[in-house]
Amino acid sequence: MLRLPLLSCLVGFLLIGSQISFASTTDDKPSEINPYFIYQCPMSLSTQMPKQRLQSEKNSDPSKFHFQDLDNKIHSSADNIDRKSDKVVLEGNVLVAQKGAILHSDKVEINQKTHELEATGGLNFHSDKLEVGSERLSIDLTNQKVSATDAHYRLNQRALHGQAQQLSIEGEGNVTLEDATFTSCPPGNEVWKFKADKIHIDTESGQGRASNLTLRIHDFPILYLPYIQFPASDKRMSGLLMPTFNNSNRNGSEFSQPYYWNIAENMDATITPRYMSKRGVQLLSQFRYLTEKSQGVFEAEFLNNNKGTGTQESQNRHRLYLLNHTRFNPHWLSDINFTTISDDNYYFDLGNDLATSSIYDLTRQASLTYEGEKWRITGLVSDDKTLNTVENPYQRLPQINWQSQFTLDLNPNNIVFKFDGEFTRFDRASSITANRLVLEPSLSFPIEWLSA
Repeated sequence: MLRLPLLSCLVGFLLIGSQISFASTTDDKPSEINPYFIYQCPMSLSTQMPKQRLQSEKNSDPSKFHFQDLDNKIHSSADNIDRKSDKVVLEGNVLVAQKGAILHSDKVEINQKTHELEATGGLNFHSDKLEVGSERLSIDLTNQKVSATDAHYRLNQRALHGQAQQLSIEGEGNVTLEDATFTSCPPGNEVWKFKADKIHIDTESGQGRASNLTLRIHDFPILYLPYIQFPASDKRMSGLLMPTFNNSNRNGSEFSQPYYWNIAENMDATITPRYMSKRGVQLLSQFRYLTEKSQGVFEAEFLNNNKGTGTQESQNRHRLYLLNHTRFNPHWLSDINFTTISDDNYYFDLGNDLATSSIYDLTRQASLTYEGEKWRITGLVSDDKTLNTVENPYQRLPQINWQSQFTLDLNPNNIVFKFDGEFTRFDRASSITANRLVLEPSLSFPIEWLSA
């Protein structure tokens, strides 16, 4: 089986159409249930973009002002302040703050009549959602518009950063970048980055759009795209995920294109059409949910009119999987782990990796548990299956196990009595059935040995 390198798969799906949406899960790390996630270079929260000014001990700490404490008035400090008519010129370690934003610069000119601010020299602009470093920046305080040239920027919510020849911010968080790049790799170690003619980021909705862009790996152009959408925050976003290209003697050439559907905050789905030149089109789906009492995942796979050779030729093939955990109240809980497939060769024929192709048994279990202060009792039924064998494992119909502990307080020592056990009824068609009972009582108490 031939699998393309990870970085190629990162953008291979972008070839499908002119408008593409990246999709992300709540966390940057892949979850145990859903492996689909956007590849991101590791970037520590402490990683900062390149500073474009020499910071002094006096005014280099942006924590001097807190965004939530600022009002609409302009607060400023500098080594030198010169007032000329309607203009105020601040020079040397300049700090200007207003509600929602803090600016450090070497020189700032404020026009009190037009409420416009011009900053030059190495400067840094901070807001709760964005950081900008530049040599020249202007702010229209009345219309809440920021413009910068030759700027470095960083989105605080997503750790995306890059450079832009022209940067503008309007209102509460509409960011427009021209002749710009963006990446999530640390500065100085940019394994990949996108370079675009224009990028628009809405920090409120957490979505971004870019046009006429090129993917560059180690600064080498790999792919051109006319348009994409991408997440600019930790908010999940529906869209296409990384595709997979494979080739094998068993299935021929393969192409899979997953689509992530962000249904609600507590549920999502991944739908994946999979084309195999030797078998046809298979549809794979995964649904995840999280409620106040339950969490789980349901998967369904279906292959219509299998074109492969062998006993499964021209047959419909399927797989169903359910994993559910429910806690009804502090004492009662249940678990379900159930898998069924259409035929014993399903995993071997249709598995897309070595681990899946090597599965030889199916777990099919359900349990109900009571947890008390001194007792824990679990009732379980199982009908596990072994593939490509005549005999399946014994069914447990049912299996009941319990653990209990009682303490008798006898001052100054305590006596602890434990009573654990298990009862199982084994059943299998056309075979011997049996019952098994295991009891493990125990009694413990401290003994003090007399010393000589």
